[in-house]
Amino acid sequence: MAIEDTKALERLADRIKNCPAQVDNSRLHAGSSMYFYCKICGHQSDVLPESYWGTPAKYCAPCKELKATYPKLTDATIKEEAARV
Repeated sequence: MAIEDTKALERLADRIKNCPAQVDNSRLHAGSSMYFYCKICGHQSDVLPESYWGTPAKYCAPCKELKATYPKLTDATIKEEAARV
């Protein structure tokens, strides 16, 4: 199965190439918000208070949409598809 939405793949490839610097949560002061990043493109997926409950988002909104559209594809496969664009 291949991703047919070339525009989505182009946007993903652009996000992967232009990944922002990630915050190192271990270097933040006590009480600071915790930052979480997308497992596919590396962009911010969630910001939660230090005392958060539950599971932070694993994917940013655009990658979450790709995962929902192509649920059988792994994260690695989606990255490979974007690299081909």
